[in-house]
Amino acid sequence: MIGRAGQIELQLGTLEIRREGDDRAWLTFEQRYKTQSYTDSGIKQLQLRRVDGKWLIEQEVFSTAKP
Repeated sequence: MIGRAGQIELQLGTLEIRREGDDRAWLTFEQRYKTQSYTDSGIKQLQLRRVDGKWLIEQEVFSTAKP
């Protein structure tokens, strides 16, 4: 539950970057999330778009890892 996690441990795996033109990029990495009461791991993908010279997250997708 948000607000009750206490200490959060977040580990990120190797970052893969795929660019499409000058204003789009996809970042993919393994993410491991752990609190005292919850643990999750999987693959996170961020779709970025450059607007007025700044990279903004346009979409975020998380797929849980297979047990």
